[in-house]
Amino acid sequence: MPLPLLAAYSTSLILLIRRHYHAGQTLAYITGIIAYALVMTHLTGVVEVVEALRVDPIISAELFMAAVGLLGLYPQRGVTEPLFSGMMGGYTARVLLATMLTAITVTGVLILRGRDQLPFPAEIFLLSLTVVLIIVTITFTAYRLNTVDHERLMNERGLRRARRFFRDVVENLEEAVAVIDEDGNPLHLNRAMKKLGIDCRSIHDRFMDARAPSYIRSLKAGDRNFTGWYIPLDEGAIISLTDITDLMRAQEELQRNIMEKDALLRELHHRVKNNLQIILSLINMQMRSASGDAREALVRTSTRVQTLAAIQESVYGLGSLAEVKMHECIRRIAENLRSVFDAADVEFHIDARHAFNVETAMPLALIVNELVSNSIQHAFPQGRGTVKVEISRMNSEYCLRVMDDGVGFSGEKRMGLHLALNLARQIEGDLRILLREDGGGTEVTVPFRELHYRRRL
Repeated sequence: MPLPLLAAYSTSLILLIRRHYHAGQTLAYITGIIAYALVMTHLTGVVEVVEALRVDPIISAELFMAAVGLLGLYPQRGVTEPLFSGMMGGYTARVLLATMLTAITVTGVLILRGRDQLPFPAEIFLLSLTVVLIIVTITFTAYRLNTVDHERLMNERGLRRARRFFRDVVENLEEAVAVIDEDGNPLHLNRAMKKLGIDCRSIHDRFMDARAPSYIRSLKAGDRNFTGWYIPLDEGAIISLTDITDLMRAQEELQRNIMEKDALLRELHHRVKNNLQIILSLINMQMRSASGDAREALVRTSTRVQTLAAIQESVYGLGSLAEVKMHECIRRIAENLRSVFDAADVEFHIDARHAFNVETAMPLALIVNELVSNSIQHAFPQGRGTVKVEISRMNSEYCLRVMDDGVGFSGEKRMGLHLALNLARQIEGDLRILLREDGGGTEVTVPFRELHYRRRL
């Protein structure tokens, strides 16, 4: 290998290792051109080379590849950086470089090898070829630049439309929106945010360490109340605020209305309770002077009024206006009937875990009152027995069962049974009396549906 070229390659490598990229790559370019010239001398048959640079064809090719290798060590640095850029310029440069180098090499070899058959001197053909390559290169470059410029114009136009669209959207939002930089300075405020006059920097100082969207629970500006979000970005943040003043006032008004309603309901409960007590007192006074069937009728009436009182107490006394818990309501009815009929030795088993609206609970409780009253009065001559009350669900329907282990049903249809049947029809049900096969007792079933509230206004 020629000593000058060896020194040049070594110097280029040292410069690249020491990160002098421009100097090292420039020297590699020069040595590469010399090596390319040596390769072309062998390919074209021209051997007029100075003695100091005369080498074998294989060595000249190795020198050329070594120069290419030096230039490829750090392609993203130095003078080769534009060629290996990911931008359109780098792509165009790589295409042109490969095309022109291949065209010049192949055409040059052919011309110099066959120069004796050319109609013009080889130098003139090479000059013409150079002109053609320059024209092609300029045309291709112009085409690529025009394409890039057209795409840039289209992108800029689309970007302007997008900016105008989103600016119009943000400007017309009812929410107050602000875009701030990383120091909290406002970059853009929409119309609603400008009207508020809120210091965005104070909000930024509260949430500047947030890495995820943070909820602004409460913010007061003048006589208005706001809530919103602080959304951090890579550089800055977005602040979005919603005026909840009217909502808070509506909630306060609703709370006042609820308190007034509760007060009215308590007063209503108190008055209904007092009225029922007055009715019971009048019935009890009448019972003292009554006897026989009249007294029995008054007792029945008293139990029905007390059942109504139990339902009313279940609705208002327990604080549930939407539904009546039947287990508690039936327990009250049973205890009341035990007291009225002096049935201390009668046991009650209640399994009624369901709750119903007042439309259904009222007739259902009256049915229970009538059936349990019949059992206590007529099923236990000895004054001792068991009464079971169950409410179960069957698909979309329910079933009330009242069972006793007394002497059985006599077949006589008293007024209480007629009343229970009419009440069952109110809840879209029916009343069925079954004689138990295990030796005694009666079972009454009432399949029914839960009614929906009927508007009265």
